Amino acid sequence: MRFIALSSGSKQNCFYIESEEDAVLVDMGVSYPALLRFLQESGGDPGKIRALFVTHEHQDHINGMRSFLRNSGLPVYIHEKSRLFLDYRLNNHQEKLRLHRFR
Repeated sequence: MRFIALSSGSKQNCFYIESEEDAVLVDMGVSYPALLRFLQESGGDPGKIRALFVTHEHQDHINGMRSFLRNSGLPVYIHEKSRLFLDYRLNNHQEKLRLHRFR
């Protein structure tokens, strides 16, 4: 298993977790082109990514979520309360969001 902090800071956060077969992203605070560039520079494989997990709705964690949905077609897992606080509409991408309820 490999963990790569593609971007971490007060302006943008994105993390890549990879196993032998698959990978996931945690947070998408970077644009889709920046994601691809960061993956190329770090040796990550965008073809392995199966989903995006969003920790919370702050801009530095979701800035690139719309472009991720548009370009990847992969599911996004986000807490229901965080989804309600998003300040933009995802238009036709809403059906790709998988809401998770924490108790």
